[in-house]
Amino acid sequence: AGEGVLTLVDSLVMGVVVLVVMSTQISWQLTVLALIPMPLMAIAIKYYGDQLHQRFKSAQAAFSSLNDQAQESMTSIRM
Repeated sequence: AGEGVLTLVDSLVMGVVVLVVMSTQISWQLTVLALIPMPLMAIAIKYYGDQLHQRFKSAQAAFSSLNDQAQESMTSIRM
């Protein structure tokens, strides 16, 4: 958990620094324009992330079933 917190803090600090530099050194109008798609991206990431998670769970369940069948087949073979 410690590494995740460090990554989160690092990302937040870097994001703030980038926004400050963009708005002061480049153009505040361009910074605002660059931030406009962010909410849409967040919604898309949430939506597709949930779909991906469900499909991953489904694939893992299928692999588990296949593994169970293979194990049952192997244990029923006599040497």
